[in-house]
Amino acid sequence: MADINSQLPVRDIADGSVTPGTAATESLLTGAVYNSTAPSLTPGQQAALQSDANGNLRIDLVGLPNFQTSQYTVGTLAVQITSTPLALRSCISLKALINTTTDIIYIGNSSSVTTSTGYPLFNEDSISFDITSSTTIWAIATSAGQTLCVMEVGGL
Repeated sequence: MADINSQLPVRDIADGSVTPGTAATESLLTGAVYNSTAPSLTPGQQAALQSDANGNLRIDLVGLPNFQTSQYTVGTLAVQITSTPLALRSCISLKALINTTTDIIYIGNSSSVTTSTGYPLFNEDSISFDITSSTTIWAIATSAGQTLCVMEVGGL
């Protein structure tokens, strides 16, 4: 129904509030609000994105609080890497330190990894990937005495 000036009232279906409070049924809020003190919310509440005094979006990055390093000697029999993994591991990096230009370390996800089925790492090659502490990593090499350096990150 039109108002006194023949204007139709327009209301979108998004009814989220800019101020902190109970979460709306439907919310399409975008943009940011500057507050000198960040709002304190309780479960089930929502708030607008927060900006600094210059309009820059405030983001608090939470770093992962822990990492551990280790080295494994890899030979012609499969060896489990990180048999005692970092608790709550989220990422792992592997780096091959090979004795000769012809040797290769291969990695896989089971003790049945072979030089035909594993992922090859040549001298100084490194690889990083997201992986939980429940996933096992195995390695095998084309000859004895190869070194695999490991760094695990995680521990939230």
